[in-house]
Amino acid sequence: MRHQRSTHVRPGRAWRAVAVGVAGLAALAATACGSSSGSSSTSAPAATVGIVKPPDFTLQGCTYVLNSTIPSGEPQGLKPDFPPFSPDGSATAALQGIKDHGGTAMVDSVTLPGGTHLYAGPDLDGTPVGAIPAKDSILAAEPVVWTDAHGDPWLAFYLSCGGDALYWVSVKGLEGQNPSVGRGVAEQLAQLKTASPYTTTGTASLLSIVVNSHRRLVFSDPKVTFLVGRGELTGLPD
Repeated sequence: MRHQRSTHVRPGRAWRAVAVGVAGLAALAATACGSSSGSSSTSAPAATVGIVKPPDFTLQGCTYVLNSTIPSGEPQGLKPDFPPFSPDGSATAALQGIKDHGGTAMVDSVTLPGGTHLYAGPDLDGTPVGAIPAKDSILAAEPVVWTDAHGDPWLAFYLSCGGDALYWVSVKGLEGQNPSVGRGVAEQLAQLKTASPYTTTGTASLLSIVVNSHRRLVFSDPKVTFLVGRGELTGLPD
């Protein structure tokens, strides 16, 4: 199951088709991770997951697997060189709000370049928990879209081999770090906000999400089975 994407994201890749219920999906594989550095594992303690936990998926190393294989041409997932971290107060508040009232996620993906700051919650006053290495990028599929108290948008996603906490990226912050990419992401969000819903068109849009009984973020419409908030650290896209 695929969907068309906006012009601001890279061309379609087979791993984007991973969805809840696809044959062969299981819990995270306990295999060794490929690495972009010699750092230790970044898994956060289970207690820090709190309100939500990552979706179930299979990894080969740090690369997402679809139906027990990595499709030809897919990028190699890398182990993030970020230390373990716990969600901060802003993340807890945002996720509690989604649990209580619902939230929003893209039915689309976004590629974030090297140098992008990553946070433990949607708060630019917080200390970044990491930055994407200059030679790498992150592909985030169906990221959570959150608007903070200042009206500024954030994206949130998990990372393969990156622990159990969501990573948060400020679109405003990205515009300051990398103006062309930041403007592209802001324009993408503006397009998705006005787009007809994916459920009626089969093309990229924003859709509502909820926290289900398994403490996972899912689309409100059960027919939309894309996994919410799935990211992978890779080398620079072609």
